[in-house]
Amino acid sequence: MIHHDYLLRLIEEFTRALSRIQEMMAGHRPAAAGEALDQQLQQLVAADRAAILRLSATEILARILRAGTAHEVHTRTLFLASLLRESGVLAEAQGDATLAQESRVKALRVLLSVFEQSDPAESPRFVPSVDALLGQLSAECIPPDLHAQVMHHFERQGRYADAENALFHLLDQTARSPEFVAFGTSFYERLNALSDASLERGHLPRPELATGLAEFQRRATA
Repeated sequence: MIHHDYLLRLIEEFTRALSRIQEMMAGHRPAAAGEALDQQLQQLVAADRAAILRLSATEILARILRAGTAHEVHTRTLFLASLLRESGVLAEAQGDATLAQESRVKALRVLLSVFEQSDPAESPRFVPSVDALLGQLSAECIPPDLHAQVMHHFERQGRYADAENALFHLLDQTARSPEFVAFGTSFYERLNALSDASLERGHLPRPELATGLAEFQRRATA
């Protein structure tokens, strides 16, 4: 019970911190919002906005792992993704498209790393969705390995049409090879083993699945 109460207080603290940052940005106080963002990031991972973008997702998560229990680490990592999302909003408002893109890509990378081990539906309200972050990024600016993470995330969520879209984005950025053809084909084989009802729920009915496989193999071997 004590630990549960602590986590609730932690979530409330993070929610208030994000609300303050958002209020500063809404009030056209970008300098104050930037200072508040950097302060929160320093407390969380001992890095400001510029420094955190130079760290890999593994390095970032290693810093958060010092926080305590698995639940605390999970909550703090979600807060980090939210801060990076706000960094992207602030950078865009300041006309820095590169920083906005890098912040959102990093936020997406961190968020997907958390969702590999947890259900997005159970996240606190302050956490951005994968769809929201993807909606702020063009497919071309997302690295191939991140498209692969997005693909696997949507497949785990039963969103098979979205997973297929991510596969084709990955195809656009990946050199043709037998290994990649096998990678994509295995995706279709996994889905083909599912029931018709599951495919319908995932918005990729079996006829469209067959069409997608043929199109993937055609383009991947061209």
